[in-house]
Amino acid sequence: MLKNLNPQQLAAVKHFGSPLLIVAGAGSGKTKFLTHKIAYIIDQKLTAPQHILAITFTNKAASEMKNRVQELLGEQCTEFPFISTFHSFCAYVLRKDFQSLNRPNNFIIYDSYEQQKLIKNILKNMDISKTSYTYNFVLAKISEFKNKLISYQDYATLPSNHILYDQVLAQIYEKYQQGLISNNAIDFDDMLFYTVVLFQRNPLVLAKYQTQFKYLLIDEYQDTNHAQYNLAKLLASQHQNIYVVGDFDQNIYSWRGANVQNILNFEKDYAQAKVLYLEQNYRSTKTILKAANGLIKHNQQRKEKKLWTENAEGEPLVFYKTKDEKQEAEYIAQKILSLKEKSEYQDIAVLYRTNAQSRVLEEILASQKIPYKLMGGFSFYSRSEVKDIMAYLRLIYNQADNQAFIRALSKPSRGVGQTSITKLLNQSQATNLSIYELIKQNKTNLATKQTQSLKSFATLIFELEQYYQTLTEDKIGKLVKSLLKKSGYQQMLEIENTPISLDRLENIKEIISITKNENLELGDFLNNIALISEIDNTVNLDNAVTLMTMHNAKGLEYKIVFIAGMEEGLLPHYRSKNIPEALEEERRLCYVSLTRAKEQLFLTAVDDRLIFGELWKRPTSCFLDEIPQDTLLIMEEEKSYSGHPHSIVYKSKEKFKNNQAFDHDFNVGDKVKHKIWGEGIIHNLEGIAEKSIAHIRFNGESKKLMLKYAAVTKV
Repeated sequence: MLKNLNPQQLAAVKHFGSPLLIVAGAGSGKTKFLTHKIAYIIDQKLTAPQHILAITFTNKAASEMKNRVQELLGEQCTEFPFISTFHSFCAYVLRKDFQSLNRPNNFIIYDSYEQQKLIKNILKNMDISKTSYTYNFVLAKISEFKNKLISYQDYATLPSNHILYDQVLAQIYEKYQQGLISNNAIDFDDMLFYTVVLFQRNPLVLAKYQTQFKYLLIDEYQDTNHAQYNLAKLLASQHQNIYVVGDFDQNIYSWRGANVQNILNFEKDYAQAKVLYLEQNYRSTKTILKAANGLIKHNQQRKEKKLWTENAEGEPLVFYKTKDEKQEAEYIAQKILSLKEKSEYQDIAVLYRTNAQSRVLEEILASQKIPYKLMGGFSFYSRSEVKDIMAYLRLIYNQADNQAFIRALSKPSRGVGQTSITKLLNQSQATNLSIYELIKQNKTNLATKQTQSLKSFATLIFELEQYYQTLTEDKIGKLVKSLLKKSGYQQMLEIENTPISLDRLENIKEIISITKNENLELGDFLNNIALISEIDNTVNLDNAVTLMTMHNAKGLEYKIVFIAGMEEGLLPHYRSKNIPEALEEERRLCYVSLTRAKEQLFLTAVDDRLIFGELWKRPTSCFLDEIPQDTLLIMEEEKSYSGHPHSIVYKSKEKFKNNQAFDHDFNVGDKVKHKIWGEGIIHNLEGIAEKSIAHIRFNGESKKLMLKYAAVTKV
């Protein structure tokens, strides 16, 4: 089990007796450590498998960990540790113990559609302009509050001059939570929020899970938010057997709550903690790692770490600048075609900072007949027809779910319009009864025809729920088949008889296929669907170039990587300007992108870019100056032909330099010019030769630049 581990991995796997932070650099085998650690605990009989909790961030990663643990243990693997995402673990806890917070256990998990519907109704009733408080804005703020463990009661008590406080937002937040409660529903952020609250308020419940899970392992610890951080501390507080893996240099999700201080402060949080570094990279060439190390060392919020590898020296990074984004895409297409002789399309990825950059790339790749796939595309469970059937299933499981009731009621149409639905929602809120219960108790104040339609629909749901209770095998599949026929949904699509309607019917039937070999209970099935992440559902095309944002690239690797848009305003993004913490995160994002490449890296920029409907004229990214110049090969166009872009010939503008000696003739007081910051004056010099550093004051702001890489000239 341990023979294929390097010395650092072996030390980490064998470490017990105190908390452990594994700083795992890109491509250093963190999943290998985690799975071997779990297997070693079981193999050495330190505890039973059911007492191990391993948490990661995606269902895909959790599934991979389970498979690898099973492979390591072989026939020993008769019982499994609890390996899941944060949200899956919290759903597990709340299904068992939500009643300790006086909430029913048969709650429904609202997705973004149901959340928006609820917010829309609240804003309408409050007569609030959508231009001031959009659905996305309100939901983002509520998500922020919950991730910071701020309840609506806490938020309402914040002082009016508090940076977060907004009186109207406080009212919306309260009504939103009350709406969830009245529908016996929670949202994704509630899973974390309520689990932490449950543990904080109920020591006996917390003690139960501390006893159940004696060993806690957490992947991607740098990506944890405040709620996840507190959840981990609570679970680990008794046994202190917490082992976390992460890399402060790969923290790129602060915009969704991830806090890099969680990993930087691990030793403060756990006084006996030990820190081990996994710095041997098994993915990239020496040149790529030198470029990445040279870039990331400019960050201050980090601890010293340097990736190294036994891999080959490799080729230099290639940088090419074009006139505009069309020529940039043509250059990338030309290079992909030329690389195709030695590589498959599936070995190649094109990364970009913003989604808006993909349009031209898609057009050019399509014109050159280069197959591609978009990472993070339209997921199966986001399709309208699938969400319709899910609404039926949710309503069968939980008749208090008003949002599911309304969606299912409208497909197919049953003659109950929006005005009537609004009346029903208002009545439901006033009486604290669900719409289903209002119908059941004959308390709807609507016209006879509409009332009759509602009664028929409620009877349908009741009959389907009763039918489900009689089933013993293939329960979900049989239930879906029955509701398709009895609801009229299948007939509606068949009568329409268009390619689109038939495709929709096939999508619905895929739900039946999903559950064919799993005899899941309805609640578990709905849990699984709600917890599937977008990246887990990426459409998989065989042998295609992958296009994706730099954020989506985390955790992936490719033989050849292109990074498009190496310009100020894109990378680093314009929103990070003059914000040191944001600039450091942009640098981490660039670092993550560089370390996705195994063998070759191509960087591109343009002079003029049409983006967001405007023509941008921006200098090349400051990160290019921070990448060691002896790792870069700068290309220029030698000859351009009209027609096919792959007929363009390129030559080297600067020779690839390999550790050449460096000297300079700068002195204190020299006036210099930098292409990004303009003119400045050197007020201090330190270091010698390649380590020479100039302290330069630009417009009153001092910057420290390594002269070898800074690209400054005397004025």
